[in-house]
Amino acid sequence: MELLGKFYVGCPELKDAIELSFEYIEKCPFLTHKLISQFKELINFEAKDQHNNFRRQTILLKTLIDKIEKGSCSCLQVFHGIAKLFLKFKFQYVNGYKDRTIRFYTYTIPLSKKIKDIRKMIWDTLDLYFLENQDECFQVLKDYSAVGGEISKEILEYDLLFIFNIIDNHLKNEFFEHYLYVQKLIRWLQRHNIQSSKFERYRNDFINPMYDLFTKVNMYGYGHKEDYEFDDYGEFLRLKELEIRSAYIFKDQADMDSFHSMFTDIVNVHKPETIHLESLDFILEENFKRDYNIGFKFLELLAKRNDKLLFIPTRSLKQILVIEENVCLVWELIEKISFRSKPLWKISFFTEIDSALIKNEHIDMILEIFREIENLKFMSLDWAERYLNFDYELYDKILTIVTERNREPNVKIGLQIHYFEKTFKMLSKNMPLIQEAYLQQAKIDSHFDYNKNGLFRIIEMNPGFLKDYFDYFYFSDDIEFTERKADWGFIWEIEGMGPVFSEIFKRITEKNVFSGFSSHFLNNFFSNLKEDKKAKANEFLFELLKANYKDIRIVNLIVNIARYARKEIYENILLLYISLNQDPDVFGKIWWRGNGGEYNGGDISGEIEANDWKKILSIIERSEHGTNLIPIKKVIKDRIYSCLRFAESEKTNLFLDR
Repeated sequence: MELLGKFYVGCPELKDAIELSFEYIEKCPFLTHKLISQFKELINFEAKDQHNNFRRQTILLKTLIDKIEKGSCSCLQVFHGIAKLFLKFKFQYVNGYKDRTIRFYTYTIPLSKKIKDIRKMIWDTLDLYFLENQDECFQVLKDYSAVGGEISKEILEYDLLFIFNIIDNHLKNEFFEHYLYVQKLIRWLQRHNIQSSKFERYRNDFINPMYDLFTKVNMYGYGHKEDYEFDDYGEFLRLKELEIRSAYIFKDQADMDSFHSMFTDIVNVHKPETIHLESLDFILEENFKRDYNIGFKFLELLAKRNDKLLFIPTRSLKQILVIEENVCLVWELIEKISFRSKPLWKISFFTEIDSALIKNEHIDMILEIFREIENLKFMSLDWAERYLNFDYELYDKILTIVTERNREPNVKIGLQIHYFEKTFKMLSKNMPLIQEAYLQQAKIDSHFDYNKNGLFRIIEMNPGFLKDYFDYFYFSDDIEFTERKADWGFIWEIEGMGPVFSEIFKRITEKNVFSGFSSHFLNNFFSNLKEDKKAKANEFLFELLKANYKDIRIVNLIVNIARYARKEIYENILLLYISLNQDPDVFGKIWWRGNGGEYNGGDISGEIEANDWKKILSIIERSEHGTNLIPIKKVIKDRIYSCLRFAESEKTNLFLDR
């Protein structure tokens, strides 16, 4: 497969290579997705394809359709993947160039005759084979109108006739997905200032009670308008809530069953996380207001059939948990039914119960919830503060249970993002527990304690915990952790961090090989500092350089920080270094201007790099070390000469490409 891929670019035997690829997947169908990925990578649309009248794309498409017409199921699967790619409006891609240089390009598809032919072939084939593979064909339609950002109105208007033809031939108004797609398509087209006489007919044809329910419970729209189309968002929310509350007042069990059945069908298609279940809470609360017995029966129905909806009542419980009788009835209801969201319903119960009805016995009931939960992220414990009057150690007890549970395999209980920041003063001084719990939570959720205020509290009491933190994440090859952008500047507010941080620098160089390309993770510790902290951070870097100027790896980290986070001290770092070491060979191994670069398509990277070296040379000229720096200056001048020579070849290539 990889060998055949080499014939997809700039080869006269392209058609033969493609046909062999198709024969290969007929014998090895499990490689179909790999072939699709290979086509997407090697036969997408670029400017050079336009010069060749899109020969490669045309050959691929015609060969593919020919195979489909002969009955190839594997090729039909490939077609659906290629159709999604070829129907895009623009392509963005990255090319490696020279010496770790990267160029970014955006190519916009023109509506030429050949592009019209290509798109017509795709749309006609989708129409012809829609019934054979409805799910895949329909997904191509949905992906086409799900594109964000800029589109080509000219191409869109051309495609629209084919899309309308597929809608008329194959989409049925009895299928929820179909009429939801058509209604969304109309809104998407109108956002791009496309109008058609068909819109009104489609609006009336593609609608039924289930779609009417969806529009009511969907918290993102009101009438034919999306939420963002309202000038006053507060007014939108008010109108939406009134619409929901007035639409579904149940008279009996049959009403509830009918509503729940349709709502569940919508969730099966649309997934519960994409629908605001807040709508259900409005409906439940309103029915409680009108008739408590009806409301309670609906609450029971939602508990018994909760596994698909994963609904958790909140404001509706707040309305009824104000008298002892209701408190007992609701708790008995939750206890007697077995369902997946049961612990969360219990938390909601203790969150919404009236403060006057809180009792000592509730403390043990609350702790039992945390012994039952298996997996949960973003658990808020703000509600538990009301119970501290009955047990001041409640937060400690909860944290102990959660930490013990998280040691178990396959258990992940995640606390709210700001848990330690909010509760640190109320926790005991059991630092081993707090530190273990913090590491667990940060591992479960990468956004936990995002502002690092909780971590600041811990390190303030134990500066050495920063090393433990790095051991747990950075040195365990946690890629997500190293790529995360965060503000770590708070460490300069803590006394005694210098030795700890120096040790972290050394361990980073021992553990990881830094390429010098782009900003190193350590820049997070030196960015966005207040003036008094800047001086402290700068002094740390100067002292670190003095102590480690012979270690190229540490010097490269310091230079990277001076290039990105501490730009104002770059010259001082450079001058300090050459005052400590005038060895030209070592100087040449330090990434004073970085390693490689990122450039747009028309940039002359050689000129940019030469100018960078000229600036470095001008800084060195100001040094007091005179003749000792002649070898280093020669290294820089040789780099400038090499860059300018390469710039000339770049200009030649750009001219020829035109």
